[in-house]
Amino acid sequence: MEIRQMATAFLSNGNDMLMMKKAGSRLFDFGETTHRAFIPSDEGDLFWVPKDELLNLHTSILIKAAIRHFLQNQETEAIWIGNVLNGEGAAARPRVEWSIMQDTISFEPIVQG
Repeated sequence: MEIRQMATAFLSNGNDMLMMKKAGSRLFDFGETTHRAFIPSDEGDLFWVPKDELLNLHTSILIKAAIRHFLQNQETEAIWIGNVLNGEGAAARPRVEWSIMQDTISFEPIVQG
């Protein structure tokens, strides 16, 4: 059995974002760092990219949607969840629907006597 890491972390420092060239990611975390140095990893190649050049990178539709959403919402403290939905019709493309993660509401069971 092979277990693969399915998460990617993007760290920003000023106007740059630390990126890793890697395949197969499904979960994305965005954070901020005060350090620019990093330790090389055999998981992928790390490199800094100016934020205004991120959408020009050759990435998957999902990574591009996550980066676009981050750039449009980076001032918020909210935790966002993106759901990939299939488009409809012959020329349909998948799209991402974003929601803010919130505490769940606890339901009390109804006791019938």
